[in-house]
Amino acid sequence: MHIPPPPPLITAPKPPLFPQARKMQTEKQLGDDIRGLCCRLAKATVIPGWQDTFWRFRDAVSPNGACDPSRLPYQTSGPNGPNSRDLSPLSCLYTRLSWIIQCYWRLCVHGTENEAHIRQYMADIERLIEFAGGKLERALQQCDVAGDQRTGYWLEVK
Repeated sequence: MHIPPPPPLITAPKPPLFPQARKMQTEKQLGDDIRGLCCRLAKATVIPGWQDTFWRFRDAVSPNGACDPSRLPYQTSGPNGPNSRDLSPLSCLYTRLSWIIQCYWRLCVHGTENEAHIRQYMADIERLIEFAGGKLERALQQCDVAGDQRTGYWLEVK
């Protein structure tokens, strides 16, 4: 008498260990990606002051339960630089990086921000680094500051 083998088992995905596990995993991955962006920026420059600022941005990514912009080395209230006195490309880059981190904090702490929105800002900075072959100084020299007092100022490739 021949006994057939048992049917193959269909494995179901393991349930998360706690509610909203996937949300927390995506938030953690986004935070790691922002830290990686700060590291790439620091490594793309040879100017020590710029490197220090990018390392300080990296250290401030974790929200620690509060959205406190005073922890950032460069504080802003929007994605575009509002300050018409300092129209340097570097200040526009700092403004955008500061805004990315503040959006990440709002996503983690309040859940009022969108991950795709943050990733779009990050992609813009990534393109800026790749634009000049990984040399941040060269990339910023090839950019103009565009905008006005009403809408703010941002980087634009020449």
